[in-house]
Amino acid sequence: MRTIQFPLLTPEKWYELLHRQLPSTIRENQFIFDRELGKGKLQYTFLQEGLWVNQMNFELHDPIKLLRVAREKNDCFAINFYLSNSAIDYEDGRNSFKLGIENLSILLNSATGDIEFIIPANTPVRIFNLGFTREWLKSTLLNAENVDKLGKLFLSDDPIYIVENLDFKFKNILNDLDLNTVSRLRLFSGILQLLDYLVIKLNSRVSESLHTANIHYADLEQLMKAKNQLDTHLEESIPVEELAQGAGMSLSKFKRLFKQVFGTTPYKYYLQNRMEKAMEMLLSGRQSVSEVGFLIGYTNLSQFTKAFKKHHGILPSEVE
Repeated sequence: MRTIQFPLLTPEKWYELLHRQLPSTIRENQFIFDRELGKGKLQYTFLQEGLWVNQMNFELHDPIKLLRVAREKNDCFAINFYLSNSAIDYEDGRNSFKLGIENLSILLNSATGDIEFIIPANTPVRIFNLGFTREWLKSTLLNAENVDKLGKLFLSDDPIYIVENLDFKFKNILNDLDLNTVSRLRLFSGILQLLDYLVIKLNSRVSESLHTANIHYADLEQLMKAKNQLDTHLEESIPVEELAQGAGMSLSKFKRLFKQVFGTTPYKYYLQNRMEKAMEMLLSGRQSVSEVGFLIGYTNLSQFTKAFKKHHGILPSEVE
C-alpha cells in the first residue's frame, strides 16, 4: 500500500507536498489525480486570512495510507466532514474507527496530533474540509461566553481529536455549499453557520467529553451498533439497559462511553434524532404533520407539536 506522510498544512502547501509523492497535476487551486492513480480532484479557496475550505471528490484504483505527523504547536486546526458512504479507517494512536456518512462523520483535530487514515480503493470519497489558524479562531470564534471552556481546548498545544455525528442541521448547511456553484459570500456565510453550530455542540458537552478517552475499538463498534439501533427505531424508545446489555457493557460504562463519543446521553440522542428526522420529512413535503408525528412514534399530535417546537423553535405547521 502506498503511504503518504505530511503535517497539517494550509492547502496550497499540502497540495505541493502531495504532488511530490503522488502522480498528479496542480492547476491553480486544484489538485488533480492522474489516471494511473484514480480520478477526481481536490479544490480549495481561502475565505479570509487564516480560514480556508478544501473540497475533495475522488476515487482511487488502490488504497492509500495517509500518515499525518504531529507538529510542535497547535497553530492550525482542521474539521473534516465525511459525506460519502465509503468508510475511511482512522487511527490516532489511542482510538481506531471508521469515518463516513453511516458512521462518525465529523472529525475535529489539531496540528499536534498524529493521525492515520486509510483511503479505500474503488469507492467514491467525498470530504468537505475546513481549516483555520489559532489566530483566526481567537479573533472570530472565541468570545466571553465560551472562552473559559473552549479556550482550554484550542489554546492548548495538547492534541485534539473530537468526533461528532453529521446530524440534520449539519447536512442542511452542507447541502448548499459547493466551491463550484455558490458565491464566495454564500460560502463564507455557510462556513460561519457550520462553525457556530459546532461551537454549540462543543459547549453542550461536559468538559471530560471534549477530550478523547482511551476507547477500545471493540467498544466503539458496539457503541456504533447501539447508535444504529436508535437511528432505525425512532418510533419507540429502546431502554438504555437493553442497549448496554446488547453492547456487552455495564450500564455505567455504556452511558459513560456513549456520552464520550456522541456528546449526549442515549435518551437525549434518541429524542434529538426523532426531531431531526421529523424536520427532514416535513421539508420533503411528502407527509402531513400528523403523519410525520405518527411515523416517529407520537400518537398524540399536540405532544408531537410541543416536542417539535421545543427542539426547533417553530411549530411543525410552520415548516416550509
